[in-house]
Amino acid sequence: MGKNIKQVLQKNLKRLIACTIAAAISLSLPTGKIDGTGKVSAKDGVYSTLPTDGKWVNGHVPESTKDYYKVVLNSAGFLTVTYQSLTIRQSSYYITSYDNTKMYSDIGVTGASKNNPKTHTTTLALEKGTYWVKVAGWYDYNPGDYLLKANFVPAENNEAEPNNKFEAAMNLQEKALVTGFFSVDDALDFYKFNASKDMTIRVTFTTKIANSEFSVWDSTPSCVREVSMLSASEAAPRTTTADVVVKAGVNYIKVMPCSWTDQEGKGHHHTGRYQVKWEEVPSSNETSAKTVDSAAPSSANVKKIGKLKANSLGNKKVAISWKKQTEASGYEIQISTSKKFSKNLVTKTVKAGKHNYKLKFNKTGKAYIRVRALDSNGLSGDWSKVKKVIVR
Repeated sequence: MGKNIKQVLQKNLKRLIACTIAAAISLSLPTGKIDGTGKVSAKDGVYSTLPTDGKWVNGHVPESTKDYYKVVLNSAGFLTVTYQSLTIRQSSYYITSYDNTKMYSDIGVTGASKNNPKTHTTTLALEKGTYWVKVAGWYDYNPGDYLLKANFVPAENNEAEPNNKFEAAMNLQEKALVTGFFSVDDALDFYKFNASKDMTIRVTFTTKIANSEFSVWDSTPSCVREVSMLSASEAAPRTTTADVVVKAGVNYIKVMPCSWTDQEGKGHHHTGRYQVKWEEVPSSNETSAKTVDSAAPSSANVKKIGKLKANSLGNKKVAISWKKQTEASGYEIQISTSKKFSKNLVTKTVKAGKHNYKLKFNKTGKAYIRVRALDSNGLSGDWSKVKKVIVR
């Protein structure tokens, strides 16, 4: 009898261990499927693929679980995710990298009920790749139903990546028009061209990015000219041209977003599409800079910055102040370890209401600072006199 009881206990123990392992696997990697009607069915959460065709998917989040949707983008572009909480009182939807190391969006949606559903939409500029969209109730005790859908618009850019530094700059032939794209992961592009002689070139820049800028650099590399463009969008692109004198040989065009930054240094880097090209200009046709949209002036309507001051605060922070300009729509600040602003360059853009800023630099020792004003059309005035400071 004792032997039989022992055998039964051992058999039951093995079954218990097997069930425990299976449950652990089930919790660590939720499973589920989308059936022919688009209805999501899963007991402990969804692990599925979310199509980007704009069709709603129905979902239900039990307590203490998340629903996982894999989104595959075959090219760079704009992913729009719309989430509607039907009966989850407090919930969130997240967009993350596939390896879960980057959180691109974390949106909380509250106050939803059967008679009062809540909807939220997020659009992100993303690179080609695979991403997660996750849905969960707050604090693990907010179960309920929801709807989810995704749309995708390709960027249709023709820049050759990677081109994120001078050494990797993409070759740009004269009069060739390139379309670039700034995503949440890649917001810096370099192009290089060969000037057959000392000449004046005209750079034409069209942007759909809220705030962006381009600059021309010589072979050393040192910055020759910079132009900022503000208040653009996909629906209202802006175009500017700038004539720049360059030397024979290799030169560069650098494109980057401007960053509206508050006093604490928290900024938002703008994403989107732009186009740029260059061509030689006969000396008789030279101009300074012209912005093409609602009757913008041909030159910046701001003065040169005066009374620039800079003091080290320690911990690699520098306090910067300047004389306020009533005509300015913003200010651009640059700090560099080079007098020519060609090494360890950091650029910040601040709103018009400010005429002082605390900047965090990435180096200690001797540094150089300059500031310029931006007018209402995004055109930049002349740089201030350069101020030297010892960063501690």
